[in-house]
Amino acid sequence: MVLLLFAAIDNSCAQGTGVGTGSDSLLPPAPQGNVLDEADLFREAPEKLATIQASLAEMEKKHAYPVYLAIYYSVYDGNLQARAEALRKAWIGEMSRGMVIVYQLDPVVSGNNPAIAYYKGSELHSDLSAGPMQQLISGQEVESMLTRVFAGIKAKKGAHVPFISEVVLGVEKEINRYHEVKPTSWSDEDNLKLMFVFLGIIAVLALLGVFLWKLIVRADAKSSMVHYFPTVKISRRLEAPYGGGWTSEKTFVPASSRR
Repeated sequence: MVLLLFAAIDNSCAQGTGVGTGSDSLLPPAPQGNVLDEADLFREAPEKLATIQASLAEMEKKHAYPVYLAIYYSVYDGNLQARAEALRKAWIGEMSRGMVIVYQLDPVVSGNNPAIAYYKGSELHSDLSAGPMQQLISGQEVESMLTRVFAGIKAKKGAHVPFISEVVLGVEKEINRYHEVKPTSWSDEDNLKLMFVFLGIIAVLALLGVFLWKLIVRADAKSSMVHYFPTVKISRRLEAPYGGGWTSEKTFVPASSRR
C-alpha cells in the first residue's frame, strides 16, 4: 500500500515538473486557453497570460491555426524538441495545421529554448482544392516565419514573461501576414503601370492595323483601275492587234549602243 502511494506521488510530480519516460500516456491533455503553465510562470502576471491566450485564440479562430504554449521549469527526460514534438502529436496531430511552443525556465537545457514543433513537410501533401485555412503550411515557410520572429525579439531570455510574450505575438503577426489577402485595387502604382502598358500595346496594334488596312485598300484600288482610250482604233495586222503609228512598236536600243 505504501509503495503504491509513493508511486502515485512520484508519477504526479513527474507530470508536474516534466519528469517522465516520454510516453504519450503521461502527456497532459490539450489545455484550455492553449497554455500549459507547469512552472507557474504567470502566477504573478495574469494580465500577460490573458494577452497571450487572446493571441492564441485569435489565430485558431481567424485562421484555423492552433498554437499551444507549454512552460516547464525543467524537462529531465529528454530535450525540449522531443517534448514539443510529442505534445504536437498528442494535441494537434502529425498531418495537421498548428504549432506547439515549449519553453523551459531552467537555463540548463538540451537543444533550443524555446523548442517549437510544427509540420515540416510540403504544402503539396494537403488538399490543394481546399481553402487557405484547410491547407498545410510548408515547413520551409514556417521556418522563415520563426526566423523573422526571433530576429525581432528585443527581450532577453532571462526575462521569461516578456520574452515568451514577444514570441507568441511575433508568431501571431507572421500567421496573420501569411493569410493576408491584399484586395486588387487599380489605384496601386504597380497595377496602374500594368494597365498603361496594356493600353499602350492595344493602341499600337490598332494603329498598325489601320496602316495595313490602308495599304491593302490602296493596292486593291490600283489593281482595279481601268483606263479607257475611246479615240483609238484597233485593227488587226498579221493576225495581231495593231493601232497604227508609233504606238504599235517599241525599239529597245542595246546598252552598248547608247555610249
